[in-house]
Amino acid sequence: MSDAQFYLMTGIPTFAALIGILTNAVLFKRIHARFDSLDGRFNSRFSSFDGRFNNIEARFDRLEAGLDALISKVSDISNRITRIDDKLGPR
Repeated sequence: MSDAQFYLMTGIPTFAALIGILTNAVLFKRIHARFDSLDGRFNSRFSSFDGRFNNIEARFDRLEAGLDALISKVSDISNRITRIDDKLGPR
């Protein structure tokens, strides 16, 4: 086997492997770019939900504060009724 045949025998498969690696790198770069654009569209489409959920969370916080105030008022009334019952004595 001559030197030229040896170089062709080892060079052609090596060159084909390098071409395949470069092709895959280019394709992966394109796929990555498509996923980035899809991610951008997804974020822009669903960013309005963040505001809605924040509004709902604020409403629940206000509701919780109102319920806490109501519970404290009911507790105060219950304490007053208990004191009035104690002052009136047994029936």
